[in-house]
Amino acid sequence: MTIIYIEGKVGVKEFEEACQRQNPPNNPQKVVFLFPGNRSHHQSGTTLFTIKSGGGLAITAGLLGEKGYPVLSLPTTTMENWSTNPQQQEIIKGAIADLYRAIGAGYSLMLPIRAHKDTKYFDNGLKKEDGTFEPSFWGGIQASSNKPLANHYITTLDNLADFITLPDEEKQRIAKLEPTNPYYLAYLNGLQMMDDDQWLKPIVRKPQSVTQIRSNPSIIVQQPAAERPKIMTKLLISLPIPDSYKRLYRQDQKPLNGARELLNDYTKSNSTCLRFFYGHWNRHHVKEVALIVKKIDEKILTSTEQVMSELLKITLVNPRGSLARRIQFLSQKFDAEQQDNAANISGIKP
Repeated sequence: MTIIYIEGKVGVKEFEEACQRQNPPNNPQKVVFLFPGNRSHHQSGTTLFTIKSGGGLAITAGLLGEKGYPVLSLPTTTMENWSTNPQQQEIIKGAIADLYRAIGAGYSLMLPIRAHKDTKYFDNGLKKEDGTFEPSFWGGIQASSNKPLANHYITTLDNLADFITLPDEEKQRIAKLEPTNPYYLAYLNGLQMMDDDQWLKPIVRKPQSVTQIRSNPSIIVQQPAAERPKIMTKLLISLPIPDSYKRLYRQDQKPLNGARELLNDYTKSNSTCLRFFYGHWNRHHVKEVALIVKKIDEKILTSTEQVMSELLKITLVNPRGSLARRIQFLSQKFDAEQQDNAANISGIKP
């Protein structure tokens, strides 16, 4: 087992080529791709092969998952209060434990990195890369820095790299010396796993055709949250989009601001009188959407990824109604944003 560091643009092809460059070559199905994620990637029942979704490097993670390759996230989004929030601390602890569990189960890790040019996101670079590189985490989808967590990840990844280089017997000896250490416990747990363990089993699923999805609009509310963005695009692709959406979501403003304007228009600034005036007095999801707008204004939601996650929690009364159309429109804009981020991974602007 080892940690493979990969710099620059990362897609399925680059992942596979990096595995093959190792000596001896690594089987891509035994290399876990690490990416900056969020708490949704660590829900109960999530495994190495659960297909993840999101923006930035999570796009690559999703594509790798679709191909049957293992991926794990180290959360950055929704972890802004990690240094003081016990719940967020537990999520991070569990995410790191999963890395040790994967090592114990015989998997290597692949970590995307970039040049460590300044201390905007990390005070120090990775020791194993002579301090000249840092993980490709903050700076893209999650633009704001989180120094306490970033530095914790640097220490964690350096410690893990040191642990991996030890002989197997030494790893086991050290792990058994600290029976309460959650990371060592996870490593020992990984050692005991068989190939048919649920955490290691690739997901076999029968994809539905676009025709099936269009013929059954209610399918959107039956899918796990991680599956919904792609289903949403397929489901709503045939719905007409009013020109007013494009005027509200102007290209000269930030995507989050555009999403806020479009959703605020749905509630008519949360005004019953205005909705009545415009003939929209019977909209079904005003309360939920108004709450999302409020969370944007209060900076609780700080990215389009978070907004989409909130929207996709709503059980649509009318899968072809105004809110459904707005979600489709935002989903398309969000997909375009993800693709732009993916294309620029090699040069993430701070």
